[in-house]
Amino acid sequence: MADSPPQPPGPPSASPAHLVGIPRLQPACRATLTLRGGTLWRHRPLYAELVRRAKEQGLAGAHVLHAIEGFSPGGPVVHHRAFGLRDRLPLCVVIVDDRPAVDRFLGSLDPRMRIDSIVLDRVYQLTPHDGTPRTDKE
Repeated sequence: MADSPPQPPGPPSASPAHLVGIPRLQPACRATLTLRGGTLWRHRPLYAELVRRAKEQGLAGAHVLHAIEGFSPGGPVVHHRAFGLRDRLPLCVVIVDDRPAVDRFLGSLDPRMRIDSIVLDRVYQLTPHDGTPRTDKE
């Protein structure tokens, strides 16, 4: 009996049985871009530029997560307890939308941007109840 090829991580393209009854659940793609805190792009934080571009391109969502410990390729392990290294802690910029929109976003990035890694996941996104964007008043 031949071994089947390994499957990529993440849910299959069809909704899993336990999620079928949840309304407004749509397949999506999540891109997690990891970079070092303190990284600049044209004199402003790179993470802010990535979020700005995601908003400008109309992507469904973008968030920045600040790590408390981690390391980048070829770099030392840094953590929030280390005096003076706080600005070098890893940051994750998480972008969510459908796969073509995420691919367009990633393709629009300048190759000189100092992004340590990009991870893509197949996910499911819960859309707003009536399809309209949320406001700050909610």
